[in-house]
Amino acid sequence: MSGNVLLLFARRPALGQVKSRLAATLGEAAALAAYRHLLERASRLAADDRWEAIWVLTGTGTWEHAGTVWEQTAGDLGERMKAATDQAIAAGAERVVVAGTDVPDLDAPRIHRMFEALKADASWVTVPADDGGYCAVGMRAESGEQFIGRTWSHNRVHAEEIVRAVSRGMRILALPCLADVDVEADWKRWQSRGGNRI
Repeated sequence: MSGNVLLLFARRPALGQVKSRLAATLGEAAALAAYRHLLERASRLAADDRWEAIWVLTGTGTWEHAGTVWEQTAGDLGERMKAATDQAIAAGAERVVVAGTDVPDLDAPRIHRMFEALKADASWVTVPADDGGYCAVGMRAESGEQFIGRTWSHNRVHAEEIVRAVSRGMRILALPCLADVDVEADWKRWQSRGGNRI
């Protein structure tokens, strides 16, 4: 396995199984179309040869993107991320970045910067989300315990992450904040910036 591994957490696209908050106002078909668009953008990250990319999937839809696929384990988000990073590290990864697929501005230069920071002297690198969570997180091989014992899906996830990391003496880098797509306003804001283009 490559020294740099990108884990892309995603759900197989299927009607009624993706982007529930988006579907609540746009409808299930439009939410599925939006999610497929987001997956297409994320697939560009998977195709970059500066790292080894692995799709870490859940759900029962049909998967059509190229690349290695792992299944998400049971448990909360932290437990699932910990299991996937442990698997990558056991296979030889030295640096792991975990990213979601609902952040259309998360691009290859940012992912590359995360890996370079981890290769230099950072032990924990994040890309915060504007809703208080984070879009991507990177770590060296010894740092995965950060995911365990967390409460998720609230507006202080990233702030708590920083406090936990500092308390453990970790060297942290937080990159500029990005916006994810959760609700109709997020999607419309992205479309207004030309977001229909892949």
